[in-house]
Amino acid sequence: MKLILSPRRRRISLRVTPEGEIEILAPAGFTEEEAQALLLRHSRLVDRLKQRAEVLKRKRPVLEEGVPLLCLGREYPLFTSRRLVQFDGERFMIPPGSGAERLGMLEKIYRSLAVKFIVPRAAALAEKFGISIAGVRINGAVTRWGSCSAQGNLNFSWHLMRCPEELVDSVICHELAHRIELNHSPAFYRQLSRLDPLYAEHRTALRRFTRTHPWFGQA
Repeated sequence: MKLILSPRRRRISLRVTPEGEIEILAPAGFTEEEAQALLLRHSRLVDRLKQRAEVLKRKRPVLEEGVPLLCLGREYPLFTSRRLVQFDGERFMIPPGSGAERLGMLEKIYRSLAVKFIVPRAAALAEKFGISIAGVRINGAVTRWGSCSAQGNLNFSWHLMRCPEELVDSVICHELAHRIELNHSPAFYRQLSRLDPLYAEHRTALRRFTRTHPWFGQA
C-alpha cells in the first residue's frame, strides 16, 4: 500500500497502479493507521480494483513503436523520441523507458491535452446554456468520466480525451445538468435531454467505447 497525501485534497480515493499496488490519495494528516483501517472497511472495493487491474493489464498493448493511441476518437501512432514528451497532432512521442515510465509520460501528455481541450470546451458549453460553474478541473479518475461538486466545480478524467468529440460534449452536458439537478431524478434527465438531445445514444456509445477501448493505465 502507498499513501499519497496532498494539502489540496479534500476527499479520500483508492486506486491500483498498473503494477497492482494499492494507492490511497488522501488529505494531509491522514495517517497510515487510518489508511489500513480504510482498506479493511472497503476490502471488497480493493478486491474489485485489483481484479480490474489484472483485466486491464492483460488487455494493455505493448507501448512499442507505431502502436496506435487514441485522441478524440482518432488513432495516432506512438513514436520513440530521445527527449520529447508530446503529441504534435500527428503522433505521440515519448522517450524510452520501462512500461510504467512510458505510461506516466502518456498520462502527462493526455492531461495536457485535456486542459487545452476539455477545460475551455466545458466553459464554452456552460456559457452557451447559461449555466454557472465555479471551475473545471482534470483528474485521473477511471471509474467515472466526470463529476460535479455541490460547490459548482466540474471534474473530468483525462481518459476522456480518448473519446470522440461528441462523447466528450455529452459527458460535459451530463455534468452541466447536475448544476441544475444534483441527482439522477426525472428532473435531471429533463435537463440533460435539453442540453444533449441524443444523450441516450451517447450513453450507449460511451459504454461500447469502454468495452472496446479499455484503458491501459491505472485501474
